[in-house]
Amino acid sequence: MNTFVVDSLVESVMNECESIIAETENVEELHTGDMLDVMHFSDIRLVAEELQSFVVYISENEFISNSMLEQLDDISITLYQNVNYILEDCEIEVFNTTDTEIMKSFDNMRTYVNNVRETVSTFVESNKI
Repeated sequence: MNTFVVDSLVESVMNECESIIAETENVEELHTGDMLDVMHFSDIRLVAEELQSFVVYISENEFISNSMLEQLDDISITLYQNVNYILEDCEIEVFNTTDTEIMKSFDNMRTYVNNVRETVSTFVESNKI
């Protein structure tokens, strides 16, 4: 496995996930109330942290198996789905377009998760055996 490619994956995913986590914290600070719990908003952060941990785990292995690549892909898909579906539900049920700071955080999270999916998809496809 090319160390540069793995390091690039780790750096990219770690940075994008850290940005997603920061945006979730921003939304949680701006919004008081129970609706974020009802919408399972914290799942976004939890999966972002899980993905960070998994890319570190991958970087520490000499050999990356197809099952590890599939797991990496699955976690990034879960993060992608959480960001898209949970934010969509939040936009419908909790927030409106006047919540400009929160809407900006949502837009940012969508951008970051798209970057994660692109990076992970490229890595997985190029490293499957």
